[in-house]
Amino acid sequence: MIFVNGPAGVFEQDLFAVGTRKLWQAIAAAPGYSVIGGGDSVSAAARFTDLADYGYVCTAGGAMVRFLSGKKLPLIAAMEKASRRQLV
Repeated sequence: MIFVNGPAGVFEQDLFAVGTRKLWQAIAAAPGYSVIGGGDSVSAAARFTDLADYGYVCTAGGAMVRFLSGKKLPLIAAMEKASRRQLV
């Protein structure tokens, strides 16, 4: 499994994009399951590869890392709390 949260370098500028492009191409071609998290990661991967080459693509990088590490997401906690309230 490959897990990526955040692009490597300033991929938006051609002068600095070579390394980032090569990394994304290697990840896209790698066997196994790959997970991309974060809007900038998704933008970089989409610029240099086909997003269909990844197992899971999520624009919520920080929230995804938090969720996968077992921490409670604030929105989920608020929704659970609201669901326990009695409706009048």
